[in-house]
Amino acid sequence: MVERYRFLFNPQMADIVTCSLGNIEGRGEEETLELIKRLMSLDAGKIESREVDVLSQAYEMFLRGERVILLWDEMAKLTEMSFLASCLPLKAPLVDFCCGYGYWISKTLKRIDIGIDIFEQGSREHGRPLSGFLDNDFANNTYRCVLQADCTSKLPIPDCSCGTVTCISGMEYISNYKSLLAQAWRILEAGGKFILTANTDKKIRFYKRLLPAQYVESEFERKQVENIIDIKSWRAVLKEAGFEIIKEMGYMDATHAFLHMLTTYPNCYKTFWSQDRLAELVRNDPEVLSLWRDKVLPWLIESCDVDQAGVIAFLCEKKEYRKQKCI
Repeated sequence: MVERYRFLFNPQMADIVTCSLGNIEGRGEEETLELIKRLMSLDAGKIESREVDVLSQAYEMFLRGERVILLWDEMAKLTEMSFLASCLPLKAPLVDFCCGYGYWISKTLKRIDIGIDIFEQGSREHGRPLSGFLDNDFANNTYRCVLQADCTSKLPIPDCSCGTVTCISGMEYISNYKSLLAQAWRILEAGGKFILTANTDKKIRFYKRLLPAQYVESEFERKQVENIIDIKSWRAVLKEAGFEIIKEMGYMDATHAFLHMLTTYPNCYKTFWSQDRLAELVRNDPEVLSLWRDKVLPWLIESCDVDQAGVIAFLCEKKEYRKQKCI
């Protein structure tokens, strides 16, 4: 049976594609591969950062009321985007695995060539249909193309054709994560970069020290977390997959995790610490607002000892030591 793919091309790419723009269509692997080849042959160059740094953007979003207090999920996202920004510039084409709707990464990178996700209706906690990328203007026109596919299966992307692959906070939701790593290795050129961020086992331990174990386990089950492993295991898995770790950073130690828990328990939208009220208080008090901007925000993205980190980030490089060769 021929694999069929569902994808969207950004209307800005109208001059290089023949598909009906703005519509989701099922196409065979050969046709999809040809379209993606044409897309990836354009303007390789380098991936640069947005003009505004991560913390300045976070502060402006907070002032505008786009985000609440940037302390729960936003806290982890800020650390990951800070790490990503530290890896720039990156070589294109860039493929983003498990991209979701690309909200945070689009605040950091100027361009992403292909975003890939399963985009299931009702997946995980909220449905994310592929058509949502139209509503979000391809994440502020950051993404050139979005492909609905399983990152653990053979993707319609040529071998050794990418300069960079990212997977931000996606690994813990994938049971067969070694197959995802194999796909990343296959499509990367020799010396290509792979950027990975993930929660570690320390995060669960931090939570269980302060919250009921049953609650913690049920939360991870509700979010369909498939695997959370320790830092040593991640190093071994990446080496086995053919990657050399160039840089690794740890974030969210026990102190950060405690603050994170205050803003998520017992429910992200109804916590002991009422985020909406706190956000209003911070915005309306110039002295507190200044303190939050100058002290709290920078503290949120501080790195920590990787062995004590609840979130780990890796910058890796593809090594050509395996028997298989790129075509």
